[in-house]
Amino acid sequence: MKRNSVTILDERNTLKTELRSLIETAREEKRELTEQEEGRIEEIKKEIKNLEDELTELESKRDADPDPDKENENKENQRSMKKNFSILSAIRSVVDNKNFDPITSAMIQAGKEEMRGMSISGQIQLPVEQRTITVTGQNGEHDDVVSTDLYNVLEPLQNRLVLAQAGARFLTGLVGDVQFPIMSNGNVAWEGEVTEADDLGTIFSSVKLQPKRLSATIEVSKQFIMQDSVGAENAIRNELVNAIAQKLESTILGDEVGSTTKPQGIFYSNDAGLQQITSFAELCALEADLEYDKIYDKVYVLSPHAKAHLRSMIKGTNNTGMIMENGEVDGTPAYFTGMIPAEAGAVGDFSQMVIGQWGGLDITVDPYTKAKNATIVLTINAWFDAKVLRPEAIRTFEIPTVDDGGEDGGEG
Repeated sequence: MKRNSVTILDERNTLKTELRSLIETAREEKRELTEQEEGRIEEIKKEIKNLEDELTELESKRDADPDPDKENENKENQRSMKKNFSILSAIRSVVDNKNFDPITSAMIQAGKEEMRGMSISGQIQLPVEQRTITVTGQNGEHDDVVSTDLYNVLEPLQNRLVLAQAGARFLTGLVGDVQFPIMSNGNVAWEGEVTEADDLGTIFSSVKLQPKRLSATIEVSKQFIMQDSVGAENAIRNELVNAIAQKLESTILGDEVGSTTKPQGIFYSNDAGLQQITSFAELCALEADLEYDKIYDKVYVLSPHAKAHLRSMIKGTNNTGMIMENGEVDGTPAYFTGMIPAEAGAVGDFSQMVIGQWGGLDITVDPYTKAKNATIVLTINAWFDAKVLRPEAIRTFEIPTVDDGGEDGGEG
């Protein structure tokens, strides 16, 4: 199949995403790049250079010998693309101090309506859920824009969150504070058919979700925002979603205390320290504690280091099998992310975790701060909160050393 500029740009953006991922993973894990990672980074840089050379050659040929049929096809594609919302087009309008086109104006208006009283400061507001909007044409005509052409943040965001894969509930489109009532077992009892029911007392608790502003920044080159291809548009959308997902998950899976402006990380231990797991027996005891609290549907969420420890930890002196095999911890599903503290892990029923989302996206376009680098800074504000409804439903731990299976390993 003949390669075109869109295909080449797609490949280049994919490679750049992989490059950033390798570097960010090492930074999140607070370690140096491995020899294999450094080798892959060098390969990616060479591949990107080759793609850019190929793109330059392709553009030179097109300028030297234009194909009328191809020009007509490109013009038709451009006209078709302009019927859809483009975040790159919106950014260009802000940078060039131009008015938004009708599609962009309608989208931003929909985003402002979705904010519902949230504090906004950026030039661009976007709704986070797909919807159908109506755009008024210059002659008073109305064009219905189908939802598949609109900006969609929530679906790719949830797909990127390990917490969502582990079972956490995602509540969208919230308005104001949300209270979740939680009833303890003390409210339930057996009584005789005609005897007066005992007053068991009101043993209710509640968990409140409140919108907290998440702010993430990404940098894009001025040359990149001038692109008008599907590949470039998808790349900037992916960058926005990745920035939100990484900030949200690293906070929820962090070890910092919560506040009125930030959710508390589930690994916050109030100086008590996380439970230490150095043997299979201790891991079994941890799962037993969950079952005593009537938590049966459980999964693991592990850091890469915790995963490595469990893969090398045998079950006991009488069992040479490893605790973790085939992506499971002794048969229990496990998920992995570099957003967790280095040697930590969590096990439990993650459906007891609720992630709330309010409003849309508020984007500030700053073409000045890094203008000397020909770079534009995008600041994305979004509103989230996260709470575990029943604290006993998820247990956190750390695995500081690799067990050699020599002590009290247990049979499981």
